[in-house]
Amino acid sequence: LFRSARAGVQSLVKSLATEFAPRIRVNSVVLGLIDSGQWERRFQAREDKNQSRKDWIEKLAASKHIPFRRLGEPQEVARAIVFLCSPMASYVTGASLEISGGVSRYI
Repeated sequence: LFRSARAGVQSLVKSLATEFAPRIRVNSVVLGLIDSGQWERRFQAREDKNQSRKDWIEKLAASKHIPFRRLGEPQEVARAIVFLCSPMASYVTGASLEISGGVSRYI
């Protein structure tokens, strides 16, 4: 299900990028695991209450095979979006920027 949804979104991005060029650039951001309130709630509900948040996240990242051994930070996503909206990305359209700490489950 997720693979087909991701492929559909990527196809839509490519189509819209072609249709709206050169006036409008269309790109997407594909996220991996990003530290958020969801992960804080899961940490609070952890079985081992003696485990630190840092250790808990490292274990989670290892179980998800994230090479950076951590979750992404919301600021990292924001910086990527700012880049895509900036003049520095003036020749970028139809792209999917993966922000996942090195986890690429799909090609």
